Amino acid sequence: MAAGLVGRGTKFPLQFGQAPPKTLSAQAAQNVHSKVQITASALSGGRSLSQHSQFGLSFIIAFLPCAERMRLTDRTQGSPAKPNACAPAAFDFTCAQKNEETQMSKAATLAESRSAESEVLYALDGNIAIITLNRPERLNTISRPMLAQLGELLLQADNDPAVRVVILTATGRAFCAGLDVGSAASGSGIGSQSDADGARTTLDLKTAPPTILFNMEKPTICALNGAAAGYGMDTALGCDIRIMAESAKFAAAFVKRGIVPESGGTWFLPRMLGWAKAAEIIFTGRTLSARESLEMGLTNHVVPDAELMPRARAMAAEIAANAPLAVQSAKRMMRVGLSENFNDHVHHVFLQLLPLMRTQDFREGLASFLEKRPADFKGR
Repeated sequence: MAAGLVGRGTKFPLQFGQAPPKTLSAQAAQNVHSKVQITASALSGGRSLSQHSQFGLSFIIAFLPCAERMRLTDRTQGSPAKPNACAPAAFDFTCAQKNEETQMSKAATLAESRSAESEVLYALDGNIAIITLNRPERLNTISRPMLAQLGELLLQADNDPAVRVVILTATGRAFCAGLDVGSAASGSGIGSQSDADGARTTLDLKTAPPTILFNMEKPTICALNGAAAGYGMDTALGCDIRIMAESAKFAAAFVKRGIVPESGGTWFLPRMLGWAKAAEIIFTGRTLSARESLEMGLTNHVVPDAELMPRARAMAAEIAANAPLAVQSAKRMMRVGLSENFNDHVHHVFLQLLPLMRTQDFREGLASFLEKRPADFKGR
């Protein structure tokens, strides 16, 4: 599970053989048999998305059955694992120690991703990048190769000056059905016992799709061609704009599987819907139709299935026609504004405005308005 559960920025060590930190032990003892109560605690605010994702992940690692079965021991001498020297009594979100095992695991995942058949496709249509989940035979459920490829392609689109908008969609009848439960149960996928035995003890936040998506400068549109469950729902919520086919749905089934919305759901939903409505959806594990999602404000538009991609492309083209530096700056300010007060925010916006007024695109915007013609923005 770890590849799709973390945020971007820093690393922290987790010792699976240790007792819970004193600051959490009382709550952990009370909630160990109640995943819904754990979910409620994860809804607390005051954290960035990266910190929030890591906090939620610590609970998943503590309570997933596969993690409970783990015995982290010295594999050469059979003695109990020694505590990490840099780990304090409570969870440390700033420790950046890198160990050899983590690096080897990362390299193995990357090699597996590149050798596997492409589970994520990438295409360019003018200034629009289209990233497509491509595991239709498994309802686009997540795998390590898929997560590695998705992270690489999101970064590729964000770093390409020619790309102004990104569309995220999928092949087949589902957008992403979340964890591949069949593979996990058979012992070969994310969440399986074999996966737990090779679990990492540090988490790399720079290459995790949820926080790459959240921190992207380019606008993102999720074109939901079908059901988005679990990880798929969190991924869709991480996009700036959502367009749903009439047959699409959101399934917040996390607590029905004994886990929490680990990839952003407990951070996004309270901000999008308010506490009460978010609590109702998460605690019940309810499935929402496209129309219900539209009424709640979880999606921008619902369209007939055949019109999904034409509508997404049309919106992307409308965005791409604007000054890209201004669009990206506006997104940056919206993201920063989630965690700062109004006065600080106005000051930051002003500092963004000054360099924009020195760009060629600003002069083109003025000239096109005065000359009553469409603007031709160059992104500089």
